[in-house]
Order: sequence, then structure tokens, then C-alpha cells
Amino acid sequence: MRSARENVDRIEGLITGRTRLISIPHATTTTGQILPIKAISELAKQKNIWLFVDGAQTAGMLSFNLHDLGCDAYATSGHKWMLGPKETGLLYVRKDMLDVLQAKFIGAYSDNGFDFAKGILALHPTAQRYEYGTVNIPLRVGLGAAIKFIQRIGMDQVWRRDQALSTRLFNGLREIPHVQLLSPADQNERSALITFKHEKLSFSEVQNHLNTYKLRTRGVTEGGVNGLRISTHIYNTYEEVERVLEAVRTSWKG
Repeated sequence: MRSARENVDRIEGLITGRTRLISIPHATTTTGQILPIKAISELAKQKNIWLFVDGAQTAGMLSFNLHDLGCDAYATSGHKWMLGPKETGLLYVRKDMLDVLQAKFIGAYSDNGFDFAKGILALHPTAQRYEYGTVNIPLRVGLGAAIKFIQRIGMDQVWRRDQALSTRLFNGLREIPHVQLLSPADQNERSALITFKHEKLSFSEVQNHLNTYKLRTRGVTEGGVNGLRISTHIYNTYEEVERVLEAVRTSWKG
């Protein structure tokens, strides 16, 4: 696996005179590697390139300062680590980018006032300008409640808990014969999302065995990884982590 520094160097090597935008995840969905967004942002600024970040696997899990990252836009889904309802999400656009990033569609929630007679339309001064159509109020209320729940705990506390559980999982898997860890060994680059594969079994065989322990996991087939992904969040316990490790140990009878 490439290190954070190697990833930045690789991105720089891919930039050409035609590059206008870098679109990159904050943490990869395959291995949970946390990418150095601040360093990539500095690189983008040097090259006069926009930076868009997909935070689906970090918002609600990782503690970070969005403004400190320096990206031009950041989007995330609400139903993953943020614990909100499905079909919800959030979009941040840096204030000085609002007039650069044109809205593809506009609707009832996009404007801040208009005058038909004079042909004047003022778009909303925030990223709300990108909202259009009927809003699903129950989903919005549910996402708001989820955010308040996480805020009451505190993101620093959430991240400490997630990191502690995932570290125990990572270290435990490392001790099991025939298990190959695909997530970063460097804790500074590792999220609470751990991916591994078994050298003697397919990921689906391991997954089916873990199902008998009432453990829900996610197969990772993207990019030919063919591994198994396990995520630990604030509602998980150390006892559950140990159950995962026991299930993986007993998956191979050889």
C-alpha cells in the first residue's frame, strides 16, 4: 500500500496542463486509508486546481476541522458514520467558490429573491443554492437529530472510541494465521474501517462464517481487492471485537 506521502507524489505526477479539478476521498472505501487532504489541498492551490473531497467514510467518525483542510468543496452521506437516515447528505462549498461552481439545477430553495419584471434572480448566499425541488422534511429532521447526538458525545470522543476499537481489531487480526491485512499499518493513516483477506479462503467464505456469529461485514471487490471490510463505531463494544476475532480464527480448519 502506498503511504500518504507516496499518494501525494503520485497525484502530483498525474497533474497536467489540462487538470482543472482533483476529486478524492478523505478515506478510501476499500481499505480505510486516510488521505492527507491538507497536503493535497496545498498542492492543488500551487497548481491552481480545485479540490473536491468525498467525506462519506470520514464525517461522523474522524475528528477534523473542515476549514483547516483547505478544500473547495466537501460532500458526505448522512446514513453512514453520521448515523442519519438513508437518502440524506451534506455539501459544503467554500464561500468564494459559490459563484464559480454554478448550480446545474435550481428550484424553490435556490434563490434569495427574484423579480420577474426586471429579470433579476439572486441565488442564495450559501450552498443552499444547490438545493432544488421538494425537501423530505422527516429525513432532514432525522439527520439533524443524528448530528446533535454525535455532537453531544463530541467528535474527539467519538474518534478516540472508534480508533481504540479498530486498533484492537487490527492488532488481533494481525495475530491470526493466514490473515493478510490490507488497511494501513501506520495508525496516523488508518481509519476505523479495517479490510483484510484470508489466504486460504475467499472473502465470501469468511463472510458466510462470520454471519453465523451474527456479524455483518462488507465484501470489498472494488479494484480486485476481494477482501472483507469491518467497521467499528461508537455503538460497538470490545466484546464484539473479540467475537469478530474468534469468528475469523475459526473460519479456517486447516
